[in-house]
Amino acid sequence: LIHPSPLQFGIQLADVQNANDHFNAVLKERLSMPPCQSIEERFDGYSRWNGDWIGPETKLDVGKIRTGWGFLPSREMGCKIETFSKEDLLSIPEKKSIYVIGTSRERGVFLSLVDMLLEPKEKEHFGDSVVGQCWGRAVVEKGNMKV
Repeated sequence: LIHPSPLQFGIQLADVQNANDHFNAVLKERLSMPPCQSIEERFDGYSRWNGDWIGPETKLDVGKIRTGWGFLPSREMGCKIETFSKEDLLSIPEKKSIYVIGTSRERGVFLSLVDMLLEPKEKEHFGDSVVGQCWGRAVVEKGNMKV
């Protein structure tokens, strides 16, 4: 290592403002795309997710998961992924079902949904339960949501 470093860089305030303006324009464009769930023609976007994960410090209002991170889809993806909070899922006014069919990857989606629906006390022994160990058919219901 060379001390002090012969390399220096600085960020000009104008550069920061231009970067913020560009980011906000991209954000607005991408979040105005239609939801992937609403596309009726054959859609294989879920197998080619392309975009960027945006950290919680951006205070993204939509498209974020419970950790605060949000997925900003690429232009090529052409649609946005809708996300729902635990409160959204538990306040559904009528019975709804989500079916998850597939491999271990999809099983992870199922377990994530179940994890999101249940309170900490309700999942205290989840790993030892039939649902936590199930590789076949499992059903979890809470409120009007059935997974």
